[in-house]
Amino acid sequence: MTASRLKLESKVRVGVLGYPNVGKSSLINALKGKGATKTSSVSGFTKHIQKVRTSKIILLDTPGVIPYKEHDRLKHNIIGTLDHNKEKNPDIVAVNLMETFPGVIEKYYNVYVSDDKEKTLRNIAIKRNMIIKGSKPDIKRAAKTILNDWQTGKITNKK
Repeated sequence: MTASRLKLESKVRVGVLGYPNVGKSSLINALKGKGATKTSSVSGFTKHIQKVRTSKIILLDTPGVIPYKEHDRLKHNIIGTLDHNKEKNPDIVAVNLMETFPGVIEKYYNVYVSDDKEKTLRNIAIKRNMIIKGSKPDIKRAAKTILNDWQTGKITNKK
């Protein structure tokens, strides 16, 4: 075995684990000091383990993991661990998001704050010209837009 091979094998390996889309690859890039791994705001972008060598350690960039039996869809949509396009019930999640963060979504889209969150979704769809057949507001598209804007940081619950 060559000396350089032995030196590489004796390096410490550190696995960076966490939920999808929480910045594991970005952390590794910051530690490396350059763009060693590709990043994306889309959940699930990292598909395979990637090894990134630094002078003292080997960092293992891993795909995101969700704990077994954790099924809180609102939580996963809020923190962006689920791709908004894959959400089966975006309207329900958007309504829950509005109830969890009162007034935040309405303020971003500049619509009236109402207790009727489904009406709020309709108003956002109309305001954004999201109309389907029969001149009806496209609630599903409006909800997906809200989830996308939330997950990409356009909408925040910070004051």
